[in-house]
Amino acid sequence: MRDVRASLIEFDDVNRYLGGMITVLDIRYPVDDRHPLAGRRVPDADLKTSDGDTHVFALPRIHLGSCLLASLHARSS
Repeated sequence: MRDVRASLIEFDDVNRYLGGMITVLDIRYPVDDRHPLAGRRVPDADLKTSDGDTHVFALPRIHLGSCLLASLHARSS
């Protein structure tokens, strides 16, 4: 069994699947949206805001399970 597991973790798809299960990033809540990220847990990512650079987990209330609406479109100046 150890040999099987050792050989399986050499595959990117297996690592992505196991990583999603461990970090709970594989959960998707039912929402009326077709975007692949809608209803998913947001990983901590770097953000550029009008107030400067920050990251997702530094946003107020993000740890309380509230929803986050993010516009990922670049603004033209």
